[in-house]
Amino acid sequence: MNSIDKHEIDCQDDVFLRIDTHDPHILDTIARQYGRKIVGLQNEIKTLVCCLISKDLPKKYRTSVIISNQSSTGKSYLLNNVLDPFRDEFDNVIDYTDFTEAHFKRSQSNVDGKIIKIEQLERRDENGKLSFQKLKHMVSEGRLKFGNVDNNEDGTRQAKDFEIIGVPVIVTTSTEFNIDSETANRFLMMQLDESEEQTKKIINYTLNEYSTFESDSEDNSVKKLRELFKGFKDYAHHVDAILIPFAERIEKIIPKTLEMRRDLKKVMNLTCLIAFIHGFNRDYFISKKQKDFFTGDFIETTPQNTFMIIATPEDLKMALEIAGDSIKQTINKSSKKLMGIDSILRELFNKKDVHNTTGITVKEVSDCTDIGETRTREYLNELCDKGFGGKDNTEKIHKYYPKNKEFTEFNVSEITFSDQEYESWIKKTEEKIKEQYSFVSSCQNIDDPKNNKVASC
Repeated sequence: MNSIDKHEIDCQDDVFLRIDTHDPHILDTIARQYGRKIVGLQNEIKTLVCCLISKDLPKKYRTSVIISNQSSTGKSYLLNNVLDPFRDEFDNVIDYTDFTEAHFKRSQSNVDGKIIKIEQLERRDENGKLSFQKLKHMVSEGRLKFGNVDNNEDGTRQAKDFEIIGVPVIVTTSTEFNIDSETANRFLMMQLDESEEQTKKIINYTLNEYSTFESDSEDNSVKKLRELFKGFKDYAHHVDAILIPFAERIEKIIPKTLEMRRDLKKVMNLTCLIAFIHGFNRDYFISKKQKDFFTGDFIETTPQNTFMIIATPEDLKMALEIAGDSIKQTINKSSKKLMGIDSILRELFNKKDVHNTTGITVKEVSDCTDIGETRTREYLNELCDKGFGGKDNTEKIHKYYPKNKEFTEFNVSEITFSDQEYESWIKKTEEKIKEQYSFVSSCQNIDDPKNNKVASC
């Protein structure tokens, strides 16, 4: 199927097709394009790309990210390099090392569809936790209104209102996981690979940089990605919705916790974003009425169709495959390292005869990790604070033990959705929206957008 004709998108030339948009492994292809600058971290790249592309989709799908790792893990390096192809003449990316509230409310009025990149999250709330404070409301409400007293041109003071509208995608890094709940609830929490294997890859890559000459000219892969992402931007503006027909099936694998009220949307959004990127291989509903889209340099408009993409169970599986750790961290409001310490504590405890011991020492846990005893003790105490562990301090050497409370897991293998169920869902949905949309299978092709001829593949 011709991807431009399929949704009648005017992408002006064929640059959108230089990376095959029909490629069923297009996210892998995109991640490989970053290979010249980023070693490893394929899943982290894919997750970030999905979130950054979300900036042009309807507001409900936009997903912001906090990358939380200790220093020297390459958080900023990864973020800056993944962002490079998104930078263009339209100032899609707003870069801040830091800013004051007064500056932000005076310099920005509309941040809709923008990427706001903040070098590192450092501001804290009254409890000492990292927080986006007022800015976090942009992610959920899409509107900030400030009341202030400001100087007029004649020097007199006058009450003024400042308003910032739009839902941006905010990306930032942090050196700790101590983030206030209102901020964490609005962001996907990511953590980079800190394994010895990844460290070896980075060392090898760095040494190779000093033994190999590389031109300073812009990497051709960045140009390819910039062209592709511009095409996705046009494509996104034609999307009315992304539908998940098996949504009811997901209910049985979702833990019924208070946190899931908000965090479930992040799982669903990531599933939708993957369906969008693979949209030229997905069934969809095409609108019967066309809308005017800007298609020229002189504000010319052309009537074009919009559409609703239909996600597949494979999109959910891919979401959990590439961002499983991030989703687990987001839902549990805990770092990957903390959950790893929890697993070690449970494994060590279960190996012992629990009738002859009150728990596991810090040293025993530390010996199974690549971190020191002081940091291990901090993690174990955090497990106790969150209710996942307990501590016996009756002796000089404190001992820890696991409790029944466990971290939330997703088991996507439990989801079943047959072809018959899918066909039934299509029929029911068609009946509801028949006045507005028509169903199109991914094996059909719109040969001529002007005549709207549809042919079977």
